[in-house]
Amino acid sequence: LRATPVAQATNPLPYKNVGEKLRVRGLAQSACGMPTAALADEILLDGEGQVKALMTCGGNPAAAWPDQEKAAAALKKLELLVHIDIKMSATARLADYVIAPKVSVEVPSISLTAERLESFSYHWGFTAPFGMYAPALTEPPEGSDLIEEWELYYGLAQRLGLSLFTVPIGSTTAPLRESQEFLMLDMENKPTNEELFKLYTSKARISLEEVKKHPDGALFPEDIPAAPKNPETAGRLDIGNGDMMAELSEVLAESQDNSDYPFRLICRRMKNAYNSSLRDIASLNKGAPAYNPAFLNPEDLASLGVAEGDRVALESPHGKITSIVASDASLRRGLVSMAHAYGGLPEENSDITVEGVSTSRLVSTEDSYDRYSGIPRMSCVPLKVSVL
Repeated sequence: LRATPVAQATNPLPYKNVGEKLRVRGLAQSACGMPTAALADEILLDGEGQVKALMTCGGNPAAAWPDQEKAAAALKKLELLVHIDIKMSATARLADYVIAPKVSVEVPSISLTAERLESFSYHWGFTAPFGMYAPALTEPPEGSDLIEEWELYYGLAQRLGLSLFTVPIGSTTAPLRESQEFLMLDMENKPTNEELFKLYTSKARISLEEVKKHPDGALFPEDIPAAPKNPETAGRLDIGNGDMMAELSEVLAESQDNSDYPFRLICRRMKNAYNSSLRDIASLNKGAPAYNPAFLNPEDLASLGVAEGDRVALESPHGKITSIVASDASLRRGLVSMAHAYGGLPEENSDITVEGVSTSRLVSTEDSYDRYSGIPRMSCVPLKVSVL
């Protein structure tokens, strides 16, 4: 539906203790959802309410969750782990059932997913009113047993006698659209993709039929001026929130130099990979390594007496891994930059030149964590580098 911006501030929404409380570290649901970093603890804890079953879709918690050894132990303890993936990832290797989905070129798609990013933050989503419909480019291989991810959830809900509905685009965190009523799905007759798309876009500003006329997508501009401020509204921005400023002071104090751990591990993205995916596709790699090197400034490599391709031990207060070093002159001295979500399971002792290594083994979920989201320090991690 049409955007209805208003030239005024809105009061901050509650951001802490907004839902279910967990049994670990005083954590609870916050504005960003349930604290994923505490899920392993909830699985491993004994007692009533323990998490016993988990379904994961496309992610790789065994490689990506902080504190990999704890995460892997938790996944193994589950009574049921169902994983949806196109690869036998580290998580898939622990799963009781692996569901093979179709890939993106085998299904039609619309740009609504990207458009809906505005519902999660004011600065996400498209900067221009773009819309697109893309048909499936190819059929799945003959004889393959594949489903789309949504079909699994629909089938489970159908068998459990549950009703499903579409989620309105508008939300309280980004109230840019007219509010919509929930639209119920037909739980007797399984819908097709096209029927779902029509349901999703039934109240759209531009009809799906019009969008389909533009095979490469198109801009659909419209002059939508902001409405004036409501004089009865007293919304104010919360500049310099007290909780935030206090936490920044704590982080500053924690980040002072530590002679025992003179380096700092920081995050990195590899151009040929996305989290734990795509790095085994030769056409994307184009000579890039299949592993995640430890990048250091050339001067640091020289002072350590190592060269590109050498192996080093990286040790934090919580764990130790072996990695292969590489040079990056754009890094400040004292930094080690690595991509996350690589490596196999802790007990597999995988070849690091093939799978890389999980940096989450250097991270603990039990200290230096955000008091509301539970996210531990996963960058600027104190580190020492030893020559092997």
